[in-house]
Amino acid sequence: AEMHNHNDVGSFIFAKGGNQIITDVGRGVYSKQYFRAETRYQHTECSSLGHAVPFFGETIQKTGGAYAATYTEHREGYFKMDIAGAYGDENVKSVVREFTMADRGVTLKDSFVYTGTAPITERFTSNIEPVINDGKIVIDCAEIVFDNNLVPVVTSTVLSTKNTLWFVDFVLEPDTKSFSITIK
Repeated sequence: AEMHNHNDVGSFIFAKGGNQIITDVGRGVYSKQYFRAETRYQHTECSSLGHAVPFFGETIQKTGGAYAATYTEHREGYFKMDIAGAYGDENVKSVVREFTMADRGVTLKDSFVYTGTAPITERFTSNIEPVINDGKIVIDCAEIVFDNNLVPVVTSTVLSTKNTLWFVDFVLEPDTKSFSITIK
């Protein structure tokens, strides 16, 4: 419910070697449409579609202070939150996002309680073109390791700033209970 809000509850940045591997897209080009309530969240930069968060078919995160994480827990090397409240959809009952940091990298695990029929898409964003190689995603000097049964899809869009934003999407069955990756 702020003028500069993005719908990005649970989004994160991962940096290595001086570069953002998983990035936050930042702001778009300021215009009337960018700040108009009816059109603001059609901009990739403001929409959850432009951030490293899951979405459920056409259901993306909603706008306003009522749409927020409902539970958080943190301690050294660990952070957890339930981001389901950001979607405002009765089918998205729980999306527990956990980050575990270790010397080997960061592991992200999402656990779902979802009763919808649309697929779940796990999206990750980067300003650097991802390359799929030997069952890993390589972005600059980092690797994203994932379950071999999953097939990532890499696409891109040109932002209002004329920069390219790369998407790595994992499309999951609606009955999927959990998803995890490790970024090294």
